[in-house]
Amino acid sequence: MKEIALVGFLAFLLLVGCTPQPTLQVVYITATPQLALPQLSQTPESGLTTVEVLGNSIDDSPVANGGNSQSTVGESNSLIAPKGEPVIIDGSISPEEWVDANEIELSKGRLLLKQDGEYLYLGIISQHLGLGSVCVLWDSDISILHSSAALGTANYVETGEGWSKTRDFVWTNRDTTNSQSAVQARQEHLERENWLASNGNMGEPSEMEYQILLADGAVRLGVTYLMSPDWESTDFWPQTLGEGCRYFEPLAGDAPDSVDFDPQSWMTVMASSELFVPQGDAPILDGTLSAGEWDDAVSKSFTDGSELYLMHDDENLYLGIRANPSNMIVGNIFIDRGGEVAILHSSAALGTAIYTQSEEGWERTQRFVWRCRSTGDSASARAERDVFLAEDGWLANNSYMGNPNELEYQIAVPEGTVRLAATFMRVNDLQRRVYWPINLDDDCTVPTPGGMPSLLSFSLDQWAELEISP
Repeated sequence: MKEIALVGFLAFLLLVGCTPQPTLQVVYITATPQLALPQLSQTPESGLTTVEVLGNSIDDSPVANGGNSQSTVGESNSLIAPKGEPVIIDGSISPEEWVDANEIELSKGRLLLKQDGEYLYLGIISQHLGLGSVCVLWDSDISILHSSAALGTANYVETGEGWSKTRDFVWTNRDTTNSQSAVQARQEHLERENWLASNGNMGEPSEMEYQILLADGAVRLGVTYLMSPDWESTDFWPQTLGEGCRYFEPLAGDAPDSVDFDPQSWMTVMASSELFVPQGDAPILDGTLSAGEWDDAVSKSFTDGSELYLMHDDENLYLGIRANPSNMIVGNIFIDRGGEVAILHSSAALGTAIYTQSEEGWERTQRFVWRCRSTGDSASARAERDVFLAEDGWLANNSYMGNPNELEYQIAVPEGTVRLAATFMRVNDLQRRVYWPINLDDDCTVPTPGGMPSLLSFSLDQWAELEISP
């Protein structure tokens, strides 16, 4: 961090926690100083053309943007966050951890969004060290979720004269370690405050992660990131964000008695059960998940921790299964084909069974017919696989090809949403099915050692919804 000219502001940052680089003298302060604000530009913002182009000078006046303090954006200002895996809130944004998130370009960085059904996860990647501030509308109250070297929450309630403070910032969670006490303090903060974030001294200095409760599957919010070295510039989202969330004082951790919030200018982020499947290169269906072959895929976990990889190439969905430990496995993919469910089975041979919905449940209308037993790469074996793919709309290695604990599937799917469930069994334990999604509670999870019965019960709403798009 470059030196900051104003001593009052430096003292404030030391208190709420932004630790300067070693080139600055650390001053120990025993009393809270009067906050000395720098002179900030009051030039109206300009140049915002799309929701991805963000970031301007801070508003330090109650009215900005040509004197109009009201937003024209209404309740339609909303988006759906993709469903993904939970994030470890440690301030280090790894590509693997955030591969299933939406990405929004900021003027000096990026904003990542995803959710796991219970919490919304925000990742901020900036070109600068900074302070995070998220305004959240909880029912009829507003909270400012602040992260610098400590975490703090300020609350506001609407009155006849605007939004009045009902709770000031109280700074917690300064510890950057993973000690038992630090981890417990973070968990208690999440349960008590309904949010958590990495503090500014955790992980990468210009990266920040938030975890925010999705009450009733949605949350209305605005995100602002106050940037060094001048502490006069912000990245913010959405583009329509009103100036109340961008005033300097709350951004710097000093909650005013009243703020002119405009929640209608914020964004409502809603949960989706859909899982975004990334695009990648087609793998070779040889039963070996080779190094680099599935790098573009999103990774999920089965109920026993075994790995499932998913990606697509516009025409086909690809699934890779790696069971741990490495016993031989057989696989079943259950896929909704609109009024019927196809079971795509791979063991010593490949076969497709079809079930059609009826008043009694899901009735079998097609039995398995076993094909593609060959493990070689002869012309006749390749021809048989090509015919099977054309007729049944999918292909996989059989269990005797490649590694015994790995299966690779290719499934022809249309662009849009695909609903499916994946299961496998180990040949030394056919009484137990391992499955994904892990919340499944229908006949996909029930072992059928005597063969598939004529009637099954499926709960398609428990299956994964995969978003297949370019």
